Amino acid sequence: MLKTSRFLALAALGIGVATTVTFSTEAQAQPVSDMDRAAARDLFREGVELQRASRFAEALDRFTRANSVVNAPTNMLRIAECHAALGHLVEALEMYRALQRYPMPPSPPPAFVQAVEQGREEMKTIEPRVPELKIDVTPPQVPTLSVTIDEQPLHSALVGVSRPINPGVHKVVATAPGYTRAEQTVDVKERARQAITLNLTSTGGVIYGPAGGATTNSQYVQISPAPGTSQAPIDKPPVYQEPERPRPADLRSRTSFFIGPRISAALPAGKYVSETGGVLSMGDVANPGAALGAEAGIRFARLFYFSLLLEGAKYGEVKKNGIKYEGSSFLAAGKFGIITNPDGFAFLADLGIGYRSFSVDASSASTKQSDSASSADFLLGVGMHFKAGKILRLIPKIEVGLGTFGDSKINATNSSDSTSHALWTIGLAGYFDINLDKRAAAAPPTAPIPPP
Repeated sequence: MLKTSRFLALAALGIGVATTVTFSTEAQAQPVSDMDRAAARDLFREGVELQRASRFAEALDRFTRANSVVNAPTNMLRIAECHAALGHLVEALEMYRALQRYPMPPSPPPAFVQAVEQGREEMKTIEPRVPELKIDVTPPQVPTLSVTIDEQPLHSALVGVSRPINPGVHKVVATAPGYTRAEQTVDVKERARQAITLNLTSTGGVIYGPAGGATTNSQYVQISPAPGTSQAPIDKPPVYQEPERPRPADLRSRTSFFIGPRISAALPAGKYVSETGGVLSMGDVANPGAALGAEAGIRFARLFYFSLLLEGAKYGEVKKNGIKYEGSSFLAAGKFGIITNPDGFAFLADLGIGYRSFSVDASSASTKQSDSASSADFLLGVGMHFKAGKILRLIPKIEVGLGTFGDSKINATNSSDSTSHALWTIGLAGYFDINLDKRAAAAPPTAPIPPP
C-alpha cells in the first residue's frame, strides 16, 4: 500500500503555503513562527525514520504533533499510513478521506498534489478491508439503554445498524436499569460483516428476544460466546511492513534502448574532388536539399548514450552552362553523446565518426555522366531534448559532418586550396525510448516525504 518517496527537500517549497492552511479553527487563528515550523519539520523527519523502522505508534505520535502545528497533506498521508499499519483501519480511512478534502491553495507545491493523489490510491486498498459489526439488543427499545464497545459508548441511534469497526477482538456490553448486564466478546476479521445480539434479562427473570440470540438478517454472521469460555486474548494488529523507500535518484531510469527517424534540411559546403581530377565547389554540384535517417542506440549510466546512424540526403539541382547536376549522399556513423536530463527538457550533444559517400549525376542534352567520392567524416551535433510522452522523445538538432572527398594524390596536387567539405543537417528527430532498467520500471509512483 505504501509508495516510494521523494527527497525531503521537495515539500520545503510548500512550507510557506502550508502554514496558511491549518487543520482546526484554533490553529487557523494561531500563526506559525519560523521556530515552530522548524520544530514541526524535525518531528516529521523523526516520524519518517520511525515509520521506516516499523515503530508505527511512535511515528504516528510525531506525525500527529507535526500536523497540529502545520496541517499539510504530507503529514496527513503519513498519519493515515501509520493508522493502517497499526490496524486502525477506520481511523486510517477517515484520514484518507480528510486528505481528499484538503483545501489546496492556488499553485500548490508538487509534494502536496502528489500526497493527495497517493492517498487516493491507498484509500482504495483500505476501504474494502474495513469490517462492519451490527449490534442488536433484545428486547428492543429498552429505555435508558447503554451500549459500549471496548468501554467506549455507542450512540443509541446506531444500535441495530451496521457500522465500521477496526479488526480485532472487541468487548461489547449492554446495560439498562431493571435488567441484568449483557456482555459478549467478538473477534472481528478484516473484510467481514458480522452481527451479534445481546439479550437483556429483566430482574424479574423474564427473558426477552429470540432463543439463542439468532439474528434476523441472514447477510450477517451471528457471533455468540460459547458457554463457559473465557474472553479470547486480544490479537496483535495486522503486520504492516513498509517496503524500502529508494531514493528518487535510484528510481530514475539508468538504461534504455531508443530508436526512431529524423528528417532534416541538408546544406552542402566546401570542396568536392571528382574522379576526373577536377576540384569543384560543392555549390557547383549541389544545392540545399533534404535528408532522412534512422538512429538507434543504448543509453547507459543515465546520462550517456551510444548510437548508430544511417542517413541519406538528396540535394537540390544545379543548372550551369547547360548541364544539370544532381547530388546525393549516404552516411553510416557511430556516435557517443550525453543528455543532461533524460526524463525531461535537456541539452544534448554528441561526437561521432562515420563513412560518407557522395555522388553527382551530370546530364546535358546529349550526354549523362556520373561521378562519386567518399570520405571518413567527423560528426559534431548539438540539440535539445523534450519528453513528449511516456516513451516519446523529440530532438531538434544541428549536426555537421566534416571530411575530405577525393584521393590523396589529387589533394596533394591541389594543396594550395582546401578540399575539405562540411555537410550540415538541421532538423527534428523523434525517438521511442524503451526503459531497460527493471527496478525503475517496476517502481510505483514516487511518494513525497517532505517536511511540513
